[in-house]
Amino acid sequence: MKRIASIIAIGLALTFGTTAYAQDSGTMKAEDLTLLRTVPSGQEVDVDGTVADISPDVLLVRDDQGRMLTVLMTSATEVRTKGGFMHFGHESSPSVLLRGLRVKVEGEGNQAGQLVAEEIRFSEEDLEVALAIHARAVPLEARVTEVERDAKVLAGQVDELFEVSKQIRKEAVDARHEADRANAGVSAANDRIAAIDDYELKDSATVLFKVNSAVLSPEGMASLDLLAQKITAQEGYFIEVTGYTDVTGTEEKNLNLSQNRANAVVKYLALSNKVPLRRIITPFGYGELYPAADNTTPEGREQNRRVEVKVLVSRGLNQKMSR
Repeated sequence: MKRIASIIAIGLALTFGTTAYAQDSGTMKAEDLTLLRTVPSGQEVDVDGTVADISPDVLLVRDDQGRMLTVLMTSATEVRTKGGFMHFGHESSPSVLLRGLRVKVEGEGNQAGQLVAEEIRFSEEDLEVALAIHARAVPLEARVTEVERDAKVLAGQVDELFEVSKQIRKEAVDARHEADRANAGVSAANDRIAAIDDYELKDSATVLFKVNSAVLSPEGMASLDLLAQKITAQEGYFIEVTGYTDVTGTEEKNLNLSQNRANAVVKYLALSNKVPLRRIITPFGYGELYPAADNTTPEGREQNRRVEVKVLVSRGLNQKMSR
């Protein structure tokens, strides 16, 4: 029994190792060619070996030197055991020819270097060993096939998960870019809101008046006309109008005079230049406050009898319109 068990173990190794050899024989490496045995055409030979693989008409036999020999079976091939005789035919291949079976093959070589079998013999003991090998090998092969199939399924699932992972990563990157754009938009909006009350001076004009007068001079009108022309293409602007006087006269009189001068400028801009009143901030007269020059000289007092007109643009609104 120990001998049979040892033979079974060797046979199993032979079976699976040779199967891989037979499957890969189409892509055999150059060094593997030394494992092949050929028989000269017409030469009669006897070969002792073990069946490594089998198909309906062909046996792959490993001889005692470890070389592989292709054995062709024909309708004339006789399959013999010590206990009987079987005649081989294409329609009824002998099931006793199993992988792991120890056989003796007698035949003649053909032009392809293969052995055309005339007789195949084996002992009943060797048949028992082959049957035991077959009984164990078939479930193992089925299990190997199942494992290979499960491996392919798992590989397919891994590939699918990889593609899903790639898609998720792409969507995450797209979402991050979209979030960055949204954050940039929010940041820009916040900047515009913060700059709503931040004004910049776009243009200005100063209109001078005679002593105790709130009447626009031709030079003053021309200066306002030029300013109005400049702001026709401007959007989001406001006009600040402030009136002033020199120190001549009382404080109350100067406050009223400076307000009348500012009102005169607003009236001219609205009526003569059609500047919308919504664009003009409520005019205000400061009297003799905030002098532009020294009130101790005639020249300085002349510069202080003035109305300042400033065109202001909100930085926030201007940023919005420039986009």
